[in-house]
Amino acid sequence: MTVLAVYLIFLLTIGIIDFRKVQDFNGYVLAGRRQSLAIVTVSLMASMIGSGSTIGLTDKAFAKGFPAIWFLAVGGIGLLLQSWLLSEKVRASRAVTLPDLAQKTMGSQTRFLVALIIVVTWIGIIAAQFIATGKILTALTGFDSRGILALAAVIIVLYSFLGGQASILKTDFLQFTLLATAIFFTVFFLYISQPVDARKISFELTNEAFTARELFYYLTIVMGSYFICPMMFSRLLTAKNPKTARRSSLLAGFGVLVFAFFIVLTGLWAQARGIAPGKTGVLGYIFLKELPKAGGLVLILGVLSAIISTTDTCIVMTASIIEHDLLGRRTANVGNEVDRTRSLVLLIGALGYLTALWGNWDIIGLLLEAFEFYTAGIVPALFVALIMIRKKTLAPAWSFAAVFTGGVLGLLPKITPVVDGFAALIPGFWAKSLPIIGMGLSLVLAIIAARKGRPVKTSPA
Repeated sequence: MTVLAVYLIFLLTIGIIDFRKVQDFNGYVLAGRRQSLAIVTVSLMASMIGSGSTIGLTDKAFAKGFPAIWFLAVGGIGLLLQSWLLSEKVRASRAVTLPDLAQKTMGSQTRFLVALIIVVTWIGIIAAQFIATGKILTALTGFDSRGILALAAVIIVLYSFLGGQASILKTDFLQFTLLATAIFFTVFFLYISQPVDARKISFELTNEAFTARELFYYLTIVMGSYFICPMMFSRLLTAKNPKTARRSSLLAGFGVLVFAFFIVLTGLWAQARGIAPGKTGVLGYIFLKELPKAGGLVLILGVLSAIISTTDTCIVMTASIIEHDLLGRRTANVGNEVDRTRSLVLLIGALGYLTALWGNWDIIGLLLEAFEFYTAGIVPALFVALIMIRKKTLAPAWSFAAVFTGGVLGLLPKITPVVDGFAALIPGFWAKSLPIIGMGLSLVLAIIAARKGRPVKTSPA
């Protein structure tokens, strides 16, 4: 508990220091757009590897075997594709947020809709991070999960409130170092000190618990949420130049693939050992019963760091989108702009906490529900817009239709009567088919929007 308290006090201290330094909205949200390759790369990985990629992924590997790796591996693939196709264009756009980028390429109406979808989606993602934090701190302290969750939420939100993006980027490096140390130590310790029968571990890409159909879902819905992601873009927009943004995505993509493999190995070890993790989950069980005291502390701090580094990014990003893209209150008094964004950080944190209390405590399940709505609505249309960014701006009405259609179909699986109705009409209908259908229709409408769009005017040389 002492080490945990010192760690949390350290985070708050960084926030307090940066609280005095941040002078304007861009400084609070983009940290001055001058970050180096190392900082942006590590921050991309730290933002991606959160609760679903640690606690959730280990539990899924325990339940489903090696194919669970796809939950995080598709994120690594998404970053590699992002580096190849999008990263330089995103940074060169000099946008402030992803909806701001949508306005530059698809029009103001689409910007508002994109912002709305992101805010709703990311409140669910923030809730998932809070749930994971509660699980970790419960395993560490033994206190009631809801009480410790409230304390964790207050600390994370306060830290985000104080320093904004500048504090987050500084601490991401430390937090990711803790995570890397924790994961690598845990895997090597478990497999060396308590080896398992290698015949019990299989490295198949699909199995009965994770079918090829589910793999297709992950390669579309989940990968799309990383390929075009407001969190990842918020990192690229802090890079000092477009080339740095592209290289950061490339390095982070390979790094995420390595981490996915090692995290899954932890779940496979637990599966081969036949443990009964109970409410604490696999990582909580390993911390309490398998690791030496010092190693267990490193594991808990590493996983907690991963969750915090994702949560704070989500909160600040969501608050900045509300201020910049939904409220649109641009005034000459930049101090007021930062103050409003900080107030929104408190609001978003509170909504995420309440959603965590009332929502689904299956972390990956909650994340997948959020991804369906976001990916189907935004990813196909914005992908087309970014590919055409130097050639055409998409026709606004068709762009809006693309985002709206995909978003509605991505949202419908949350409505049970609708899914049951499709299942009755179409034998073998899969509930997760609707978001994929939404992606397809959104892509078609976005292509039409591109064909009907206006050529970008270029200044004469």
